[in-house]
Amino acid sequence: MPHRQLCPDATEFESLLLNRVTEDRAAALEAHVGLCPICQRVVDGLTANLRLSTAIRGMPRTPVPPPPAVLGELAARLGDLTSQFTRVEWTHAGPDGGADHDDELPGFAPPAANDEVGRLGPYRVLRLLGAGGMGLVYLAEDTALRRPVAIKILRPRLARRRRARDGFLSEARAMAALKHDNIVTVFQIGETPGGGGESVPYLAMELLDGESLADWVRREGRMPVEWAARLGRQAAEGLAVAHARGVIHRDIKPGNLWLEAPPGWADTPGDRRPPLPAVARLKILDFGLAQPVGEAEGGDGPGFGTPAYMPPEQMRGERTSPAADLFSLGVVLYELTTGGLPFPIRRQSVVPEFRTPPDLRDFVPTAPAAFAALVHQLLALAPADRPASANGVATELFAATAPVADTLVDRPDRTVELHPGRVRHRRLVRVGSGAAIGIAIAVLAAGGTWLAARSGDPTGPGPAAGAILPGPPDDDWCQAVATLPAERQAATVIDKLRELNPGYDGEASLRYRSGQVSELIISTDTVRDIRPIRALKGLRHLECNGSGLGRGLLIDLSPIKGLNLEVLNAWWNPKLTDFNPVRGMKLRSCQIGETPVEDLSPFQGMPLTFLSINGCRVRDIAVVRTLPKLEFLRCDGCPIESLNPLAESTVKRLVFDFRRERGDADILSRIPWLTHLNYRPANEFRRSNGLSLTTS
Repeated sequence: MPHRQLCPDATEFESLLLNRVTEDRAAALEAHVGLCPICQRVVDGLTANLRLSTAIRGMPRTPVPPPPAVLGELAARLGDLTSQFTRVEWTHAGPDGGADHDDELPGFAPPAANDEVGRLGPYRVLRLLGAGGMGLVYLAEDTALRRPVAIKILRPRLARRRRARDGFLSEARAMAALKHDNIVTVFQIGETPGGGGESVPYLAMELLDGESLADWVRREGRMPVEWAARLGRQAAEGLAVAHARGVIHRDIKPGNLWLEAPPGWADTPGDRRPPLPAVARLKILDFGLAQPVGEAEGGDGPGFGTPAYMPPEQMRGERTSPAADLFSLGVVLYELTTGGLPFPIRRQSVVPEFRTPPDLRDFVPTAPAAFAALVHQLLALAPADRPASANGVATELFAATAPVADTLVDRPDRTVELHPGRVRHRRLVRVGSGAAIGIAIAVLAAGGTWLAARSGDPTGPGPAAGAILPGPPDDDWCQAVATLPAERQAATVIDKLRELNPGYDGEASLRYRSGQVSELIISTDTVRDIRPIRALKGLRHLECNGSGLGRGLLIDLSPIKGLNLEVLNAWWNPKLTDFNPVRGMKLRSCQIGETPVEDLSPFQGMPLTFLSINGCRVRDIAVVRTLPKLEFLRCDGCPIESLNPLAESTVKRLVFDFRRERGDADILSRIPWLTHLNYRPANEFRRSNGLSLTTS
């Protein structure tokens, strides 16, 4: 980070906002403020409004000649770099609520009620939420659907510049084309007249609760590897969708990653509320620098972006690929876990020096080796040395930090560590619409190479289209499936699931071990009938989750009876009440949160190390006494009558609703191995709640 005496003077930033510096100096200033928090605070106090600027200087207002197009956009991007730090007061609004510049006011229709700023198509514009150099963001209400939305409007002065206007519309279209839980949703794109007669574009998008990852990091610092991996996996899943659509974000950084708080989180008392990164849904924001895959920046010299997070090829203005976003994600993960940037900026410089960064585990010795290896692979300077897909990164982040990760790896020692020369094979199966079947073979070695055969690829290893076996998935059908090669078994089961569940597109993730399907992951948003799964006799890991609260359709788990599962996840299935089919299994990890289950007796005597029942209807946790290996228990949101069964248990990490009147303080003092309570160190939790720091 630059020392204060090396920072530009505040007047230089003001000159840039007023378009009064050269293009080269503008680029340098933009890069510097993107890295220096001191200068970010300086710019927070500035405004591009000419009237305020001249008032500060005590000079009469004079016309400013139009700047070159590129320079004007550099100034606008500087404003955007500071928008995440800028309070709403940094706007064109004067003390009387009016505007210092008439031409900076969007062309809203007159307000129809006292609480409105104005009307914009079907939206009641209520108030300004924030402002950056490029745009203004307003809180609004959709009058037709009665839902709150955020309206982002290009500043009218920039709408007169074709390049800025085209860039804004490009961002809007890119975001609108991407539909995924981890990308902010755009509802509508439109245009409105500006004060100077120009057409000003806007986009209406979902209004998000929570805060940006940048805000959280500035306040709290680094986070546990588990949280970082969780957020990174969600970011990778969102990027995978963008890349599949041919869109590269090119500005992945904490400021463009939003932590969306779950319902009710903000209203929960602080001592009972889990940290936001542990429960938030991550949303990718701001596709303002997005471009089609393979398209070059245009022009010579450095490309746009945030230097601390840009890969070398983007810094040089070269053609970018999805690997650029993966590099930026690696920088974010490194920063979240170590507290520092992998490629720091040396003094008197505004760009990183790309040298091999220190080993992540030097800062975080407890980080899983697989996680550290993946992060360093993401940070490879050559795009070809980075992982080949965001989907692969998402899968690896899950595997590298899975609570019982030794069930996920096809090696005799069954650990998740990556060693040079050892190869792990994983096959991911996706069956698209129609009968065509695509098999993707993933081979992760020390270099992390991913190979894919897409649907319909004649060179791929998948079976031919139309391989579905007729008849219901009864015993005879399952026996017939068992005679097929493993890859044919997987494809046949997925095809049958599609046949039984209209609307299911056949998307699934699978892994193989010892020539059998060992893991299957499907979404139950469109899957109610899972009978074909019982044909997979080698299945050890099953995830059949809804994609969000109340979205899963799964009701009946009886088809899994008799399988030798070790991992079962079935959360977000609001009608799934009976877990008796798991009796007799040797489960080591189970997550069934947000289901209406009441009875935990089917889990009696299992070698569970990880159990999550949050949001269930469980009142009695006596089963814990029969779980001799349980280390992690999450039971918040359950009407549990007593925590007494936890006394003298092996639980090390507990997530729960702390209630003194229930006698929780006494029980906590009798759990000898506790290390964490509600995602915080146990003694920190005890101290904040006035509890004894020692166990009896």
